[in-house]
Amino acid sequence: MKLEELFAPGGLLAPGRSEGTGARMPRVQFLLSGEDDVWTGLAMVELAARLGYECEAGDPERLVVRPGQHPSAGAVPVVLLAGTGAAGGPSGRSGRAGPDAGYGRVEVVPQLAGAEYGLRLSAASPRELWKLAAWLAAVGTESLAPAGEPGCGGAGSPDRSRDLAAGRSADRGRGRKGDAGPGQAAVRLDASGRRAEVALRGIQWAPWQPRGDGNSRDIREEGLDLEEAAMPLADLWTPRGFLGSSDGLQPDRVAVHIEPDAATGTWDPEELAGLIMFAFRLGLESTGMSFPLTAAGSLGRPFLVKLAASPAPDGGGEPGGRGHIRLYRRAGGAVLRITGDAAGRGRALQWLATVHASEVLRPAGSRRPALDSPVVALEREAARHRREVAARQRPRLLFEAAIPPEGERFRRVWYERALPAIRARCRPDDEVWVDLRLDQPDDTLQEVAVEVHRSLTQLGFAPDRVHVRGLPAFRQGLFWLLQVVPPVVAQHAGAHTVIIEFARVEPEARSGVGQEGQVRAGGESDAGAPHLDLPIRWLQPLYPVDELLSARTGLPVERIVFQAMAPSGGSGPTYRVTVADGDGQAVWRGEFRVAARRRPYQDVNPHLGHVYVETGLCRVERGDGGSEGGRQPVFEELLPTGAELFWDRYQAEALPLVARHLEEALGGDLGAHQQPFFLTLEVDVQLDTRPDEPLGVRQESLSLAEGLHEDVYFNTLDFFEEWGRKLAGTPFTAPGKVVPRVQARPGKGTMAKVRLTGVGIGARLLEAASSDGGRPRVNVYGVTVDAAGRARATLARAGGTAPTDATEMDYDEAVQRAARAIGARVAQDSAPAGGEAAVSWQRTLFDDESLGQWLAGGANRSVRWSVAGHSFEGRPLYHVFTVGPGRGGIPAPVPGQGADPRDPDVLVVPAKATLFRPTVLFKARHHANEVSSTNALLALVERHLDATAGVNCVMMPLENTDGAALHRRLSQENPRWSLHSARYNALGQEYAAEYFGDRPRAPETRVFPDLWSRWLPDVVVDEHGVPSHEWVQPFGAHGGGRKFTSYWLPRALIYGILPVFATEDGDGWGARQNEMAEFVARFLEDWPVIARENRRWLAVYRKYAADWLPEVFTVEMVRAFVCYRWPVRPDPGGRYAMQRHPEITGVEFITEAADETATGPYLETCALAHLVVDLAILAWLKRQPVTVEETVTIRGERVHRERRRRRPWPAGCRGPADPARAGGSAEGRWTS
Repeated sequence: MKLEELFAPGGLLAPGRSEGTGARMPRVQFLLSGEDDVWTGLAMVELAARLGYECEAGDPERLVVRPGQHPSAGAVPVVLLAGTGAAGGPSGRSGRAGPDAGYGRVEVVPQLAGAEYGLRLSAASPRELWKLAAWLAAVGTESLAPAGEPGCGGAGSPDRSRDLAAGRSADRGRGRKGDAGPGQAAVRLDASGRRAEVALRGIQWAPWQPRGDGNSRDIREEGLDLEEAAMPLADLWTPRGFLGSSDGLQPDRVAVHIEPDAATGTWDPEELAGLIMFAFRLGLESTGMSFPLTAAGSLGRPFLVKLAASPAPDGGGEPGGRGHIRLYRRAGGAVLRITGDAAGRGRALQWLATVHASEVLRPAGSRRPALDSPVVALEREAARHRREVAARQRPRLLFEAAIPPEGERFRRVWYERALPAIRARCRPDDEVWVDLRLDQPDDTLQEVAVEVHRSLTQLGFAPDRVHVRGLPAFRQGLFWLLQVVPPVVAQHAGAHTVIIEFARVEPEARSGVGQEGQVRAGGESDAGAPHLDLPIRWLQPLYPVDELLSARTGLPVERIVFQAMAPSGGSGPTYRVTVADGDGQAVWRGEFRVAARRRPYQDVNPHLGHVYVETGLCRVERGDGGSEGGRQPVFEELLPTGAELFWDRYQAEALPLVARHLEEALGGDLGAHQQPFFLTLEVDVQLDTRPDEPLGVRQESLSLAEGLHEDVYFNTLDFFEEWGRKLAGTPFTAPGKVVPRVQARPGKGTMAKVRLTGVGIGARLLEAASSDGGRPRVNVYGVTVDAAGRARATLARAGGTAPTDATEMDYDEAVQRAARAIGARVAQDSAPAGGEAAVSWQRTLFDDESLGQWLAGGANRSVRWSVAGHSFEGRPLYHVFTVGPGRGGIPAPVPGQGADPRDPDVLVVPAKATLFRPTVLFKARHHANEVSSTNALLALVERHLDATAGVNCVMMPLENTDGAALHRRLSQENPRWSLHSARYNALGQEYAAEYFGDRPRAPETRVFPDLWSRWLPDVVVDEHGVPSHEWVQPFGAHGGGRKFTSYWLPRALIYGILPVFATEDGDGWGARQNEMAEFVARFLEDWPVIARENRRWLAVYRKYAADWLPEVFTVEMVRAFVCYRWPVRPDPGGRYAMQRHPEITGVEFITEAADETATGPYLETCALAHLVVDLAILAWLKRQPVTVEETVTIRGERVHRERRRRRPWPAGCRGPADPARAGGSAEGRWTS
């Protein structure tokens, strides 16, 4: 080790791994003598602070070797010695063992304290030793030139000398130059580069002085009221607490003065050990720090650490060895007050230095608590209480309907009205055609057809002149084509092409005017209301007829084509099909007209528009006796299906009844602030319909039951939005959890029940769960550490500014209570690294329980994970980040540390990790029914951890845990459904809009912005999904419903959405954002299975949608990858983090896989698609140059060192240009 590498990996820091993948950790141990005087101890404090500043991770507890102990194997011991050397000059010239007065020596010493080598600082007196250490910490040795550099003496010269002034030599281009400052010193480096003699006379700093010289003062001299000024200790290691910041995010303005107790003469080893650990932690948490920390002239700094004896309480003293910790606010900063006897203060400092900053960052398996563990325990217990209260609520039945079976209703129509009409209008020798359309299974349709045929033959009609056709009422055109086309193709050997024409829904019809090709009965409304159906409304229900016909006929799908019919009046067909030969000549033609009716999207809100709904039909025709085989109508009646009759009553009765009940229960003057109005609105429908029919085409199936499930969910949410606009002038977007449960029960009639649970209690529980501006109402305002090192928190509820209703909680107890309250996993088991996890990532539909099991199974030890928060219903939200190179197994311990970042007791500081390498934050399953992204992130951890080397890979593997719990329950009943009712959280809320709000409704909303503000990622990847099959809403304009029209069909196995800055100011950002999209697109081309599926999906999407309505079904490509670029602008109040802080997060990339709801092998395919995009983003981020710039500036009596990594974005190093936010002048400003 050479001195110029002192504060670099391989020096006092553990050697790094290749590609910058190794965390910067210390390998130093300070040797305490047990008789260290105050200035020698403070000299160690200065060095420890600089060491922390240089590191991103470490365990402060391992930094100190107490008297009688020996350094750990591989450690670099640090020894400080004060003694008189020869007078007149540096000891290197006089040959004496110690430096002379006015000089100090820094040297690397072989075999120091039994180690291979160590670092020794020596000076003639303790005060000069402090000066030497303060100079070394503030200025450092990295600018010392090696032998032979020009201007520094010849090669091997022992007299090489360099004047090192902080303002000149260490500045990296910003700050004040040319000012030598108070840390100027002449330095002579010997030929080996391992020993430096430092002339201390130019150093103007003087150490803090004990006892009555004006340097020590009581905190009350600050004019503080100790209760009114109290601050939450949970904020200590944040910019809100003890870490100054230029932008409120990065801890780059840490300016602290440490003031020992006035009576300190010789350090108690425990107090000195604690102070060294605390100083290291202070530097570890900082990206910008002012030195020295213990100078006599640094009292005016905004942050003060005050050590003092406890005032003697009335009635006698307190037990020895006890320390107390309190944090107080003062103008521009804060005061951290540590009181007790010397040993007690030491234990308090040691505890404070080693405790995790937050439960969010406290990894599973750690034996240490977090500062906020008691607060989190209370919050989670309150969440568990809410869940228990919710579970005790009994549903109230509001609406019930019983609808007779469809077959029974048809027979009533047939025998009571159709047969009498046939008797009156037909002769026995007539040829009769009966067209039946019922929402019943094929066998039931066949039975009904046989019954109808028999009843007509019993009237005297010849059996061979009675033709009965039965078709399903839902998607009539599709079933008609499948019924008529294959036989025609089989009969005509020359059949080459099938041309399917459909009737367009023209603009005038969409405005309420008559439309061709429809049988319309009832549901007519105001002509001015918009029509929600698309012009291709009658093409949509045919999907995927081309592939189905291809499978049945052998014709390639390219020869099954669609055309739109020219308008021909209101009585034309809905479909016309032509089978043509190779010359284009028709060999067969047929026509078909769909039975449908037009109804309002919502009965109580007809202004929202109207839709066409397919319905049942009984039509009887007879031959007209002409030579052309014409037909005459005999009888025709629409037969509403069970789904239609339920829907009519749900709209007309159930929804208004729900609204009236809520108004009566909660008061008529309802407002958005009272949401959620209920815990659960359950709509249970036993539906008389055909069972689900898988089509054998990708994940497609026909299911009216699923479509009704989707309609109930989204239509009900729309109802509450409109109700809110009427009542309160604002939509109600978090009314409560809406849970449709639809089960196909053919032939048994339709039964429906609507139940409400927890009316009114939802708002009360949410009020209890919420906090003031996102901050806990109860917090830690004091900590007492006893002689055994156990800590107890003093908790208080803030009333105004003064804490009241104080209580206490043991920290070890708090950790257990916090985990137990929400059933979170607390530690990994003892499974060997690389062993199989108890839960497989491949085909599991994860919820919080199975995810916790997977994490606890220890499938890969190269990750740290913690519980980052909890949901409204009290479920844990996990936070995972990768550490180490991921090659399997735990590598050899870091020399001198006995652990690496995978040790859960080692502190890893996100802001520092992000300083030294780029960071990406992946968040999965914000919409819980979009399932595969969780599996993809776990696959990344288990199978591809090498891809994260050199990048901080941070993951929220399951963001919406309440939705996931509901999804898991519903998917057990219907595993192939999209289940959008599990899309939002337990409040029925799309909560992303409240991420950065002052008062988010649900506690899970705070987790992403909290992790973002801790990690400050370069890239955020928001992993989403779309339906794995056609999105059908039979009462919502068929495809995608009212709001999600373009999501009717999947357009790719996976595609991207990239918000892009489209302003002149954002040109540089936009170029990098587009560059990343281009890289992802090229990367995907190397994965044939994904590229092939993307091409196939896109061809289908174009054929059925985009080629017809490109303005609705837009397609935007980056190479062969569908990627939409949404123009956005930088906006401090914007939705995206990249809008709020473009200097930090330059890309927010949204991925969409067709995974609602993927299962089995297809789930693996979707997870692979997400995974490959994740790997592409990691690869792109690793290609970006990593440049960490350090600025050393003189600010009055201090030297301020600050590091920023130059991010890939314009101005990505310095941050906001606003001087008020950025800290203003070179003298700097601090915010607390």
